[in-house]
Amino acid sequence: MGRLGVGQQRGPLMTTASHMPHGLLFDLDGTLLNSEWYWREAEGGVLAKHGIEYTDELAEAAIGIPLSLWITRMRERFGIAASPETMERELIDLMAEFTDSRPTLWRPGAYELLERSVELGIPTALVTASPQVLADVVLTKAPAGALQTYIAGDMKMAPKPAADPYLAAAQLLGVNPQHCIAFEDSPFGIRSAMAARTHAVLIPFIVKVPEFDGVVTVSSLEDVDDDFLRHVMTLPLPAGDPLDGALE
Repeated sequence: MGRLGVGQQRGPLMTTASHMPHGLLFDLDGTLLNSEWYWREAEGGVLAKHGIEYTDELAEAAIGIPLSLWITRMRERFGIAASPETMERELIDLMAEFTDSRPTLWRPGAYELLERSVELGIPTALVTASPQVLADVVLTKAPAGALQTYIAGDMKMAPKPAADPYLAAAQLLGVNPQHCIAFEDSPFGIRSAMAARTHAVLIPFIVKVPEFDGVVTVSSLEDVDDDFLRHVMTLPLPAGDPLDGALE
């Protein structure tokens, strides 16, 4: 069984919140930003330094997983001699350069939803497997008043698919996770949102996500309006991680 974190409860699955959510929690890569292509370029650049060709299969397997896990898998699969710390620094340096110097590729409807959250007075947070240096840059490019805080992948807590990142983000916003909507695009991410018992919303992108009970799917953030937010808050909450927190 997956462990329960702060703010989680077992019992009735219907949320006690009414009307609008008390918080909106957003994954970054693939959900708010179309940054997966930057990640592919950076990951490919790092592997090329070590004589490895980066394929589509490797790129898709990297989406939504913690950076440390990707590095571990690459080192084990290809026998890379460089240390995990060296590979992590190489990758973060490339991504920091891309994020700071290149256009911010907001996914359709993402920037507008953040603006609307400010108008509605709903606090928002970033919940990402990317490191803090990248989250800091994104916060400077978000609409004024949006994304008040973040949880990043290099903070000291269990990563997605554990509940911890979403529980911690809700705590930083001062809201109950069961009164929040979490937006995700990856298997690890959606499981994390479910494990925290938020109202989990999937926006499909590159990687196929299994169909889990209790997840709302919407084709684009452009379709997320006030009525959608209210509707999601009337739906039953997920019971937890459908795979009990086990790594895939």
